[in-house]
Amino acid sequence: MTNQNLKLIIYIASVFTLSLLPACGTDNQKTSTENTDVIMVDPSVETDVEAEAEVEAEVEEEEESETEVIIEAEPLPEDVMRNGDAELFGSDLSENIEFIDFDLLVANPFDFANRTIQTEGIVRANCNKRGCWMELRSPRDPESKRITVRFLDYGFFVPLDSRGALARVEGSAAVETLTPEEVEYYRAEGYDPGVVNEDGSVTAIEFTATGVEMWNRNED
Repeated sequence: MTNQNLKLIIYIASVFTLSLLPACGTDNQKTSTENTDVIMVDPSVETDVEAEAEVEAEVEEEEESETEVIIEAEPLPEDVMRNGDAELFGSDLSENIEFIDFDLLVANPFDFANRTIQTEGIVRANCNKRGCWMELRSPRDPESKRITVRFLDYGFFVPLDSRGALARVEGSAAVETLTPEEVEYYRAEGYDPGVVNEDGSVTAIEFTATGVEMWNRNED
């Protein structure tokens, strides 16, 4: 065999070997890809979890802020007692409703306006025709400021002999000005307006009640 033939054989063998390399490499890469599990992580998953946690925290905060603050009543004087069961007029009084002490309410009426509350006092006077209103004073001070209580939509009245009874009322308070004509109308029903303004009007704390509990009526 001549040198030229030998070089030709080596050249052909080299070309054949090189032609096999890309094919083997491709098969290996394909097999590697097929045998490997690729786990794709959705970046939005973590974001959604964080968002849900924030929403839950906000809901809990709102629920805490909406929780009513119950103000405990000051103890009644020894000479003011709840004897026996209460008489009910109007709707049942709610449980766990916000209770505002009478003296605190008359001292700061604007702080408690336009929200449902309870308070209690002594009936100082009431309508002597139908019982369509009553006037409360502090259970501790007979000379305290007064609250005029009327009844929602005139849906109920109190007895004409309610004077002197202990009454707990539920409803909403407001500060209103009675015109001179209204003052005279209520005077005809036994209303004592107290301090009257120069123009004959009266600035009064009005309470619209949905229900009244009353004790000690007709007691000497």
